[in-house]
Amino acid sequence: MPNQNGDLQGFDTAAGAAAIVASLARIRVAKQDFIVGYYGHGRKVMSPGAASVISAAGLPLVMVYEDAPTSVEYFTRERGKADALEAVRQAKALGQPVESAIYFVVDYDAIDKDIRGPVYAYGYAFSDTLASSSYLCGCYGNGAVCAAMREADIVHYTFVWGAHKTNGTQEFIERNTWDLMQSPTVPAAVNRLGFDDDPDIGKAAGFGQFLVHAATPQTAVEAATVIPPARALQAALKAEGEYTGAVDGLWGSRSADALSRHYTAN
Repeated sequence: MPNQNGDLQGFDTAAGAAAIVASLARIRVAKQDFIVGYYGHGRKVMSPGAASVISAAGLPLVMVYEDAPTSVEYFTRERGKADALEAVRQAKALGQPVESAIYFVVDYDAIDKDIRGPVYAYGYAFSDTLASSSYLCGCYGNGAVCAAMREADIVHYTFVWGAHKTNGTQEFIERNTWDLMQSPTVPAAVNRLGFDDDPDIGKAAGFGQFLVHAATPQTAVEAATVIPPARALQAALKAEGEYTGAVDGLWGSRSADALSRHYTAN
């Protein structure tokens, strides 16, 4: 992964919050500095319980809002406002502090005509709506999207995607004005995180990342009886409503059944 003056290493993944929490020990061994999480709908959305556990482990989050922004038809002023309002609602439920960032997503190789029209309209509405709740706006997309949003002063931060042979992307990377840069997906067998991930690098100056305030305290138990990842996994499953036992790190049939239900449901 190139280091274009990016000093911090992290990742994004579609594996979901429970999988991230279950792999926290491996993530720390891999010396990751931050984790990209998701708002929106679906299995990869970050839960408040998982965010608390991740923050307690000292790993900052940076949040992206994504539903289905995969064609120009998605992008309207009305949708930008609606998405931002939902992002703010989820951010407050998560405990995300104000003055941190929420990124919107343009998840297709947008051409210049699309960017100057519908994507601009969406971006302005998303950014203005976030500002009314004191959150900062970022965008994720190809280089042309990131450049246009920055030049129009719509966003505070840019997250250039990992498909480097796309509209304006290589040029934007070379100008070194990005805040986050994604690289292509690395499979679990290679990265040893336990799931496929997209490696990301971020500027040390910051890109709107944060820790959740007042992370849930962990109950002390005898060290000899605790499997370190188990307590974090129990907390994530409990936050999802799939585990009703004690968050004590003691992995028994109740915990195993909850994990089995989670993967069956998802």
